[in-house]
Amino acid sequence: MKVFFVLLIAVLLASSLGVSTAALTTSEKHNLFATFLKDFDKNYELDQLLHRLDIFMKNLDYIIKFNTESKQSGHQNPIQLGINQFTDLTNEEFVKLQVLDKKKNGSNSSKKA
Repeated sequence: MKVFFVLLIAVLLASSLGVSTAALTTSEKHNLFATFLKDFDKNYELDQLLHRLDIFMKNLDYIIKFNTESKQSGHQNPIQLGINQFTDLTNEEFVKLQVLDKKKNGSNSSKKA
């Protein structure tokens, strides 16, 4: 089950901003975070902003590592991950969000029946 969620997160991270697999400087990562905040209309108080930046940077490191390994795998069409609206969430937060979405959608479908 955990493997499923990791795969789901990997697919959902496939993205819109197109992060290069080359190593990024901290400054470049901060610039990507600023772009991410703007593109996905994210607004946080300072303490939450620093927390989200930390998560974003860890996820970005994972994306870069995954993309590098994927390109080196020799597959004809390697999977590539990228930044999306979930990149500032931990795996646990993302899973909770998906469970809440399913519950919400499930309650809506039962009302229609």
